[in-house]
Amino acid sequence: MAYTGSIMGPMSVISYKAEEAIGAHQIVKLGATAGNVQLNDSAGEQCLGVALEKAASGQAVSVVILGVTKVKVGTAITVTTTPVPIQADGSGDAIEATTADLIVGYALETGADGDYISCLICPGGIF
Repeated sequence: MAYTGSIMGPMSVISYKAEEAIGAHQIVKLGATAGNVQLNDSAGEQCLGVALEKAASGQAVSVVILGVTKVKVGTAITVTTTPVPIQADGSGDAIEATTADLIVGYALETGADGDYISCLICPGGIF
């Protein structure tokens, strides 16, 4: 069951312009132009947040930068007794972070490749 919403208050959502096609619930980073975002397409890169909806290049896209939302899974994520730190893979999907990776947040539930799972978005940490 995927949860969305907030833990202690509303989600922090900012509107940006997509520099390329972005899928719903994919991880994004700041784009080359101010006010733009693009897919976070390299594991270990600094993440900004998760796109709430899909957007074509040039369209507006809402990005969750803090709070609980859904994220698309790239490689299977297994959550047991504690949330799992996640980062972006080469396609903007979530994968489990490895040591010294920059993370976008924490997976709150288990998911297979292509699933949508709940996660706590809190970018900027290093696992």
